[in-house]
Amino acid sequence: MYVFNLDIKMMSGILKAIKPNYLQDVYLQQLDERFFERCFALNSTDAEVSEELAIIAHRNSTNIEEILNKFSEGCTNLQNWLDLRSKITTFGTKVQAFVQSIFQSDKSSDYYQTEKELLDAYVNSFFQQLSELNMALYHIVDSYWCYFSSDIQNFVLRGYFVLSGVNQDFSSADFSSNSSQEIKQSFQKYQFAFFRLEKSINSVLSKEELNTRKNLINKEIAKLLDNNLAAQYKNDTLILSERDSRFLLEIINNPPEPSDALLSIFQ
Repeated sequence: MYVFNLDIKMMSGILKAIKPNYLQDVYLQQLDERFFERCFALNSTDAEVSEELAIIAHRNSTNIEEILNKFSEGCTNLQNWLDLRSKITTFGTKVQAFVQSIFQSDKSSDYYQTEKELLDAYVNSFFQQLSELNMALYHIVDSYWCYFSSDIQNFVLRGYFVLSGVNQDFSSADFSSNSSQEIKQSFQKYQFAFFRLEKSINSVLSKEELNTRKNLINKEIAKLLDNNLAAQYKNDTLILSERDSRFLLEIINNPPEPSDALLSIFQ
């Protein structure tokens, strides 16, 4: 069974590469490796989660409940993206079948010429939708990056390559237009952007497991607030500067939902 935990060393290295130095300290102060390991380990107990929440509350009583709620929202957005990606994948499979039927037909027939023209339009439309999905993915990754374990990050980034088989078929197709070249360039663009993080993993959390972890966190947040544990540490906690708090929250803002135009193709 897959255990959702945080690779804090990897994330620290990524942050050093892409964010100002002062944010690294903010990140390490607020997100504790043991907390995420215990919250998402399959054998974690309520008591262990409560203990870790109290530790983080001790460090920063101002933003902990908001940050954890953002994490929960990030899980929901990731699951929504995975659901949408599944529909895109099905769509891509249909495109593959369409390509195969055309290239198995008589190239001198009117059917072949007509279908090839339709395919050009079909392919262009398909990759326009896929590009929009990828932008939605980009916003999710950018906004919730620090809340995903390294395996989950890699899985999300690999989502675009579910259709790599489509790329193979299309890149060798003999279209009269530039469709095949555009497709090839499209995949190359995203492969270049994500190749450093691309690797295979065996499994991810199911929707049920994801909801279980979210519910556990939400329950413990409520318990923390009810018991007012954060207030007990008010005098000796480290409070973030307004600038650091604003910057951190900017990173974890909710990503935009996929547009109606993208969703409409699956209705």
